[in-house]
Amino acid sequence: MTFPLICSSFLLLFAGSSGRIPDGSDLLHLHPTYYSQPGLRTVIERPSTNEPETRPSDTDSLWKDAKRRSRRDASVPNQEIVTKILANDSHNLAMILWTSNVSHTIIVVTRDSPTRSSSYSNLYVSHDYGVSFTLSNDQITMQGSTKLAIEEVYQSQANKTQYIFVDTRDKYIVTTTDDAMTFTARQVTWNPYYLIPHPTKPDYVMAYDNNADTLYLSKNFCQTWSHVALRVAPSFDWGVPGIDSDNFFVFQQYQGAGSSSKSNVMQTNNLFKTSPTTLVTGIDEFRIIDEYMFAVNSSTKSNALLVSYTRAPFKQAQFPTDTNGIKLTEREYFIADASEGQVFVAVNHATNSTNLYISQAMGHRFSLSLERALYHNPRTGTSPSWYNRYVPFRLLDFERIAALRGVYVATQLEIGQVGQRPLRTVISFDKGGEWTYVTPPLADVNNVPINCFLPDCSLHLAQEWVHYNPYSRAEEIFSSPQAPGLIIATGMLGKTVRFSYDVYLSNNGGVTWQQSLPGENYYNMGDHGGVIVAIDKFQPTNHIMFTVDEGLTWKRKNFSQFDVYAYGIVAEPGERSTVFSVYGDYPGKREWVIVRVDLRGELGKDCAKKDYAQWHPSDERTEEKACILGRDYVYERRRRTTACFNGRNYDRAISSTNCSCGREDYECDFGFEMNSVGDPCLASNGQLLEIVPPVNCAGTYAVSKGYRKVAGDTCSGGEEALYSPVTVPCPQSASITSDLQPVNSQLIGRANTPITFTVTSNTNISSALFHWDFGDQNVKIGQGSAFAKVQHSYSTLGRFIVHVSVIMPSFTQYAFLEVSTTAPFSQQTVSITMVPETPSVGEGVLLFAKLANQNASMSGLQYTWTFVHSHLSTVTMTRPQAFLKYTFTTAGSWKISVAVANGNGKLSSQTTLTVANFLPQHVTLSVQTASDIIVNWQPPPEGTVASYAIQIRSVSGNTNSAWSVLDSSISPGQLTYLATKLKANTKYQFEVRAYTTDGKSGPWGFPVAATTKPAASSAPTNVHVNVNKKTGTAFLSWDLPSQINGKITGYVINTYLSNGNQNGTQTSTTLSATVGGLQRNVNYYFSVIAVTSPNIRSPPSAFTPSISITSPPSTPTDVDFYTHDSSSIGFRWKAPVTLPTQEPPTGYNASLFLRGALVASTTVFGTLYEFSGLMANTEYQFQVAAYNSAGSSSPTALFSARTLETTPFAPQRVRALTINSMTIKVTFNVPQLRFLNGNPKNCVITETDPGGAQKTYTIPVAIQNIYAYFVTDLMPYTTYKFALAFVNDEGKTGATSLTVKNTTAEAIPSAPVNVRSTPMTLTSIMIQWSRPIHLNGKLLHFKVQIVKQGQNNTGGERKIYVVRGNQMNVTAFNLKPNVVYGVWVSASTSKGYSSLSDPIEASAVQAPLGTSEVHVDFPTGVDAALQQDAFQASLLKELRTLTGLSSNRFQGITVAGTTVVFYLLPPTGSDMSNDEVTKSLTTSVKKNQFQVSMKNQKLIAKSIKFDDVPTSGGYNGDAVNAVKGTGPSATTVIVGCVLAVVVIGLLVGLVVLARKHWSTKHHYSVLATTGSLSFRNETIDGDDDDDEVTRSRKQKKKKKSKRRVNTDDDDDDLLVA
Repeated sequence: MTFPLICSSFLLLFAGSSGRIPDGSDLLHLHPTYYSQPGLRTVIERPSTNEPETRPSDTDSLWKDAKRRSRRDASVPNQEIVTKILANDSHNLAMILWTSNVSHTIIVVTRDSPTRSSSYSNLYVSHDYGVSFTLSNDQITMQGSTKLAIEEVYQSQANKTQYIFVDTRDKYIVTTTDDAMTFTARQVTWNPYYLIPHPTKPDYVMAYDNNADTLYLSKNFCQTWSHVALRVAPSFDWGVPGIDSDNFFVFQQYQGAGSSSKSNVMQTNNLFKTSPTTLVTGIDEFRIIDEYMFAVNSSTKSNALLVSYTRAPFKQAQFPTDTNGIKLTEREYFIADASEGQVFVAVNHATNSTNLYISQAMGHRFSLSLERALYHNPRTGTSPSWYNRYVPFRLLDFERIAALRGVYVATQLEIGQVGQRPLRTVISFDKGGEWTYVTPPLADVNNVPINCFLPDCSLHLAQEWVHYNPYSRAEEIFSSPQAPGLIIATGMLGKTVRFSYDVYLSNNGGVTWQQSLPGENYYNMGDHGGVIVAIDKFQPTNHIMFTVDEGLTWKRKNFSQFDVYAYGIVAEPGERSTVFSVYGDYPGKREWVIVRVDLRGELGKDCAKKDYAQWHPSDERTEEKACILGRDYVYERRRRTTACFNGRNYDRAISSTNCSCGREDYECDFGFEMNSVGDPCLASNGQLLEIVPPVNCAGTYAVSKGYRKVAGDTCSGGEEALYSPVTVPCPQSASITSDLQPVNSQLIGRANTPITFTVTSNTNISSALFHWDFGDQNVKIGQGSAFAKVQHSYSTLGRFIVHVSVIMPSFTQYAFLEVSTTAPFSQQTVSITMVPETPSVGEGVLLFAKLANQNASMSGLQYTWTFVHSHLSTVTMTRPQAFLKYTFTTAGSWKISVAVANGNGKLSSQTTLTVANFLPQHVTLSVQTASDIIVNWQPPPEGTVASYAIQIRSVSGNTNSAWSVLDSSISPGQLTYLATKLKANTKYQFEVRAYTTDGKSGPWGFPVAATTKPAASSAPTNVHVNVNKKTGTAFLSWDLPSQINGKITGYVINTYLSNGNQNGTQTSTTLSATVGGLQRNVNYYFSVIAVTSPNIRSPPSAFTPSISITSPPSTPTDVDFYTHDSSSIGFRWKAPVTLPTQEPPTGYNASLFLRGALVASTTVFGTLYEFSGLMANTEYQFQVAAYNSAGSSSPTALFSARTLETTPFAPQRVRALTINSMTIKVTFNVPQLRFLNGNPKNCVITETDPGGAQKTYTIPVAIQNIYAYFVTDLMPYTTYKFALAFVNDEGKTGATSLTVKNTTAEAIPSAPVNVRSTPMTLTSIMIQWSRPIHLNGKLLHFKVQIVKQGQNNTGGERKIYVVRGNQMNVTAFNLKPNVVYGVWVSASTSKGYSSLSDPIEASAVQAPLGTSEVHVDFPTGVDAALQQDAFQASLLKELRTLTGLSSNRFQGITVAGTTVVFYLLPPTGSDMSNDEVTKSLTTSVKKNQFQVSMKNQKLIAKSIKFDDVPTSGGYNGDAVNAVKGTGPSATTVIVGCVLAVVVIGLLVGLVVLARKHWSTKHHYSVLATTGSLSFRNETIDGDDDDDEVTRSRKQKKKKKSKRRVNTDDDDDDLLVA
């Protein structure tokens, strides 16, 4: 489908590049279906700029040659592929129009959207159905140098060769009346904003000027115009053919001068020859759709939707908007659908609340169909603000499926928080009675099962919301009445709507679906659904895809050497053609390209009767019937697997029968609703409705059970009684009386005079609650017997219905009474007038009682007429009307009087009338023959007769023909008349009239009747006989006799032999009969006789020509084959010898078998036939039988032949499954036998790694097996691709399967590399490393182990740090200065830890010589909350106070329980020596003067201890060996120790004095620079390693090696960074 650019025939708000009419109304909106411009047209819009893409330059010879060929206009209209380039045409909008069956003309108009002041348009015309196009701009003559800017095109529906092109910018109207051969341009002085051609009169056009709100009418197809109405709102239309007259026109007219005023709906039935009439006043919005008219009347409280059905008066629509006692506001209305005798209306109740309702047939009473319908309104904020920018009009996600009655699709918001509610597609098969999720397909396009099941997962179909979404632009649902049950849609699978689409197809009206094509495509269909086409939507392409079997298989059709960006693939609306056109442009070239593709050749032969099958559509909710809206429809559809051509004029056979009723045939009645699908219909407010009988209830009335039959549903019987209304008797136990006296059976009282009303009952109602309604908007309510009798005065005159409800705890009774109020007569008189004034006997006289001085007393009148004759009884007649027609049966003088009464008085009048008798007397009839009757009469008793007249009519049961005058000038002396040429055995009535000499005519006399005599009819005519030689029967048909005398009761068919003897007889009551039992090789003749009542036989018809039954032909001979290849075999045979008792064969039935199963059969009219589309290397069996009109011969014996071999098809259902970190399992299916094309001997699996390197594996296969192959020795956590192909026993490699891929499982990684350290402070080291070379999975953690080895390398401390996998450094704290540590790092994935990295040695910043380690013990532990910088500051402050030293002398403060450790650096210059500091601090401790004061705590030192810090040590290289597993020898250890002692002695002796001052001072500065005083307590004391450590140990448990670090958990510190 393309982006539809649509216009309304009555909502005139067109513009913009969006392709939609901006909806300017506020209250009433229509589905875009009703905005569409009538006619066969499609509109395509492309983006304003093309995607950047390269193509060959114009200097490229190949490109120029292709361009030249594509521009050459072909003269042959049946070319399969034709490319047309609209050179230099950069417009972004193309409108395409067809003339359907009238001609082969196609019109294309290209223009800019929106139209700019400098814009112009191009007009192209093709008269050969799109093979060639001619630019027709120069054929349009305009004033000056103006270039035409066509904004809209209109096609006459009364004559599709007439077009109107409108340029609103320059006010030009261009017309063509000869199928775009010539054009006429006319400029008007007003703005031709919108035009509507008349639906049945080709020259009538109505136009609208939106600037002046004026209507103009042309009666000569836009040559001249006359304005017909002012103040017209943009809402109007012609009448609907079949409903309105040709001169009907309806429009909305403002009451005031501006559009802000209220409006009236006006109607004219004579095209404004007289003033229009008003249909409804005071409305705000108006629309018309077929038999419905809609209007909205707004007020400050609420809005009201008014509906007119079949042009009846408007009535307010009723919606069940009471929810739990809360009245929902009706803010605006969206007419979603008004087809099939019902109306869907979406009512917006609040910003984010819209419900969908459905009406009964008249559109007045609505029931809830679907809650939370997806509705977008840019003015009310129902959608995100960004969406408003792209869709500036209202939309409802709602679609009627044209392919099947009663099927609708909608989008529903799930229950949840507003703004976050997911969307789901729902479908209804009974016109909104029940909505369900769309059933997902079972498998994808590759036949791989899909794990998507209702209700958690369903199929979602793209509709308007997704189509206009800038992030998707998905194509909408496509269906057509020409293809019953066939639906194409863009869809997605999941719980909610999302933006990932494929093409889906259903061939049973949406019941089930198949995933048909991957990705997004444009699509269309033709040949009544026989061919479906698609083209890629977002990528440039040089081919289309098509299917002729409703999506089972798709084929590719190349149309060009060069890729094209497609913006749509279109065909003539109606889906009858096989010609499709791709509209697009070449990448990088901004000009339209039209590629015409005719797929007629892909469909093969014309379809025959055998190519069709009957299809019963069903929503499949019930197993026992296949009904849609109460009818079992049977469609004729082409068999899905048969490729043949339906043809443009194919007339699909459709039949239907009634179904029995079930729940699906009913919807909830007004005031009722379902809580969920399948629930019963309950009252909308959750409580039972009060069942109030109708006013003037008589006998019985209907009470709804909450259901009503779906409009258009024709079911009968079945469960109809369960859902139909209950008929209940009207309440009779209560009644009302009054103190008024009846006047002519009416209760009439005076105005402003109290009337007493009393209610009585056959039960005790003394304690009842009485609810009186007096019918004049006055009520009275009270309880107790005092309210059983009430008084009421009426202040106005009129007729009123008094209603009382008597409410008891266990029952309620009702009663009604009708009263009228009048005023006394005052100065009124009555007189009698008569027409004619001098009547005759038998003549009707119109009497009228005329009242003078009319006033309010004239209401409630009764007229009593009295007729008095001296020889007859008095006749009295009472009427509520003032007129009376009376026929006098007796001549003489009559006294006539009338009395007029109103209950408060009486008027009377009297007159005398003389009735003459001009009737002919004694009329008699005499039947002469079957065609003649004589009429006799006598002269009338009064008057002188000048002439007579006689009239006649036939009488048949209760049906009489019209009177016909036989003679109107019979002479006065002639008292008889012969009526001739009458029908036999027919009853006739005659009447005689007399004309007097004074010019007066008497009335027709009273009718007399007689029946003509019976007679035989003539013989039946046109007797034909058709012989079925197979069954030995003859079928006879004939026409009625040319002369029928009386009623034909039947026919007699006689059979004769060639010798003249009668062979048999039979009867028939119709105009045909079948004669059976005929013998072969015998000649027969037939004759037919007509029988009329009473058993009168006609002469026999002429004998039919001789017929005989011959024998079927003999069996063909000499079967052989004459050609074969890998996909076809040609067979031949000889015709059988024809015997004297046989007719020659008229054809042959050829059949092809595979292993005993029939695979193809066809009818052949020669003696050879070639079967194609066969499997390679396969043996088939063939047989043939001859046939003629007598039947078929015996088939030949089976003849075998084998096709040649070819390359096999690709493996099916290829999958790659991960087994472990080094193995992937590849599975595949060997196709069924018919797909193999030879015996597959091997399957070649091609493996591709991420670097592109490939390996192949060859495995043997056999037929019809499922195979699995384990590909091993793969790298862990690596993605591999696999493609498979079969090799047959001839060594031919077949097609490659789809590529599948998967990733091996994770494994333990290799060890980290490049481990390094950086000293940070006296007590901290930063450790860094790089990722392992082989990750083997997702890195989870790194574990860092730091070891200080004891003197004997078997003990000491160990620290473990665990960090996340994305961190490759950690800082170790609380270390010892001048100590060398061993460091190892390992990495982990989900499979465990790697081996340890190569070890390194690491140490903190070296302490100067003479540094002391100070331990201060406190009686209690230091508060953890104080172990921060504040504690250090307090401690340093105390040390400075006690020693007078600067803070730089004290470094590396750490806290461990009750002990604080820090380092005292040696002095520089004249500072105190360490011994002096030691003495000072020891004295302070002993005197309890070493106090660290904190905000919440004071710590007094208990003891202090000083230790010298060694210059180096604490780590032995054997620790590395212990971990790595290579222990040193004893000799190596001894030699190492001796060398270490010697080196240390030399260093101490040579360096001590030289470095004493310099190193200490320098070290102070280093420590100050690195921030050694910052305190971080990240130590986590624990007894166990983390889970990763534990798993790593378990994995290594079997490796008994000395390479492990001491794992004494009691000495470990686990640190997590």
